[in-house]
Amino acid sequence: MDSHVMEATANSVETDLDLKVAIEEALWRMDTTRITHPDLEIEVRDGHATVSGVVNSPMIQELIEETVRGLPHLAGVTMDLVNDDALKYAAAYALATHPRTRSIRPGCRVVSHDGHIHVIGNFSPVEVVAAQEVVRGISGVRGVKVN
Repeated sequence: MDSHVMEATANSVETDLDLKVAIEEALWRMDTTRITHPDLEIEVRDGHATVSGVVNSPMIQELIEETVRGLPHLAGVTMDLVNDDALKYAAAYALATHPRTRSIRPGCRVVSHDGHIHVIGNFSPVEVVAAQEVVRGISGVRGVKVN
């Protein structure tokens, strides 16, 4: 391999690692992320950062996005964050409209925390399985409990 190519690759990796550390440090300085400890995945490749994961609220999601987008030296930013409020509403909507679950009696409660959905209600065994499968199909959901 050409020494210039190797040097450019080494510099790119070092720069990407430096950028990743800068993102992690910026997020750690934020009270909201330091307190809530969201499970975020940060990748930097050729100066382009991708941040993904689940956060507790839309406010925290917005603060993280603003912070990362405001960092210098990034070639670009892709945010792939979802918040628990959005997951809760997506799960409730899916349960109410999916052909396998829309006949479930109203009154169940849907809770989301760190991407884990808990559906609480009075369900038959068939409804439990259907609800688990429908909610598992929602992007960003990390786990499902139905009881």
